[in-house]
Amino acid sequence: MGKQFESMSEAHRSFIAAQKIYFVGTATADSRVNISPKGMDSLRILDAHRVAWLNVTGSGNETAAHVQRAPRMTLMFCAFEGAPMILRLYGQARVIHPDEADWPAHYAHFTPQPGARQIFVLDVDLVQTSCGMSVPFFDYQGEREQLSDWARKKAKTASASTGKRRTSAAAMACPRISSTRSTGRSPPGTGSARSGTTPHYRRTAHTLSGFVWRPTPPHRTLPQSRTGLASARSILKKSAGRGSPGSRSTVHRAR
Repeated sequence: MGKQFESMSEAHRSFIAAQKIYFVGTATADSRVNISPKGMDSLRILDAHRVAWLNVTGSGNETAAHVQRAPRMTLMFCAFEGAPMILRLYGQARVIHPDEADWPAHYAHFTPQPGARQIFVLDVDLVQTSCGMSVPFFDYQGEREQLSDWARKKAKTASASTGKRRTSAAAMACPRISSTRSTGRSPPGTGSARSGTTPHYRRTAHTLSGFVWRPTPPHRTLPQSRTGLASARSILKKSAGRGSPGSRSTVHRAR
């Protein structure tokens, strides 16, 4: 015979804690009824009137969609070994997401899981038990690891993609490196034509998104008189190797 209770007793809580699988049922007024099996040690009893369960990434998210419109939820537990019993928890559920203030306190109840995306908290208003004599025996062999492995792989791929996007953004924001032409003039505040010197360039190489940014290499102090132009050209060819110091910096594909 079925029995109903206003809250979970110690016997109910012990039975729930011993189960390796449970089922979540939700529906809205005009939707299909959705039933999801859950495992992975994902349920915690908070008190005699509340339970919480951790939801991880999967192929659908219909439970969360239903709760947004109709918060009613049923959890069902079945005995697949030992004495037969079916236990159902009825109540009103709310969903907590990782970016919400309540997430850290509730997530602390669980063993961290890759792909964790939601926590459902169920305020239980009815506990119902029934015989469960038609439920067959099943032996528990262990948890499947495919979903956790898939979530870890996705997280690693997403992290790598985020790093590439950040690097690309840094490349776009890279300031232009100014240069001094071989005219005997220096950019404002960087040198003096009278002193006969021009500023040296700092040799740097920034690897950004698979490209290497190569500023024009340093050059020697150049004479500023007209008679020294021929000598200056010779010096530039030997030191720069690829054009004059006034040429723009070039971008080369990283090998």
